[in-house]
Amino acid sequence: MTILLFCGPSRSGKSTLAQRLSRQIKLPYLKFPPSIHKGWSLDDPRIDLLSRAICECIDEVALHLNFILDRAWPDNVAYARLFNRKIDESYYFNRMSDMGNSLHVFYITAPLLLLQARMMDTGTGSSPSYPEIFRKTEAQLSVWDDVVAKMKASKINVHTIDNSSDIDTALKKILETTNFIKYDKL
Repeated sequence: MTILLFCGPSRSGKSTLAQRLSRQIKLPYLKFPPSIHKGWSLDDPRIDLLSRAICECIDEVALHLNFILDRAWPDNVAYARLFNRKIDESYYFNRMSDMGNSLHVFYITAPLLLLQARMMDTGTGSSPSYPEIFRKTEAQLSVWDDVVAKMKASKINVHTIDNSSDIDTALKKILETTNFIKYDKL
């Protein structure tokens, strides 16, 4: 089993990169949480319940399938902090740590001014929390720095990808990293 998990601040390019990688290396692409696109705000406590449920069943799914996961547990931790939603962070860090070499986290980031420019270019997005996310872009980067540091301290495989130039350069960096990861293609 191999899970390539993409996380990072809003508009860092993680979804675009995860989808392109999925097509290139022929692994299924899953986006979490789908609820955001159905009108849930990021401070909704149901997100934590959904995240835990997915965490509980991921072991069974991963026995049969390697895949790319766009947003998941690190995002839940980061946005819980950003929106003051109470969760048990240790649950997520422990679960990710328990996955060992089966889990590779790609933290996609870009400089603050670039993230803000991308947000301005894309409008309000589909989440009701998007205007608040835009206002908290700088805080997001600080929260993400801490979440990434905690993942690394928990011995989780984290690969930081700077997506400040162009998407092809970032994808090339990811492909260079995935060459060393063992997984079965479809």
